[in-house]
Amino acid sequence: MDGDVPAGGAARELRVESGLRAAAGELELVWTTRTIADGRATSRPWNYLVDVADPAFAVDDPDGSVMEVRWFPVPDAVRLLGEMPYPPIAVPAVDYLTSGTAALDWFAEARPGAP
Repeated sequence: MDGDVPAGGAARELRVESGLRAAAGELELVWTTRTIADGRATSRPWNYLVDVADPAFAVDDPDGSVMEVRWFPVPDAVRLLGEMPYPPIAVPAVDYLTSGTAALDWFAEARPGAP
């Protein structure tokens, strides 16, 4: 929605895409990633950590883009993230999952023709 602060948007997307519920104030910012292509910013995802009271999924995605939601053991998540073709998402997530901490601000420069 227009006017969302990043944490508010993240809490809303968490609810819509997974059915998990958390208030924006409960989310802890873990890292952001700035992606630049052709000298201009192309994305700036904000990644949060939160504990939810009810871990049961109930997808309510109006776009129909969420095909499956499930929990993964950390080793499986690290392996699957390592297979992703988009490093700006995968690299910080793997770093966080393997070290327990991550740099707050990541930077990626997209190669010409890269996704």
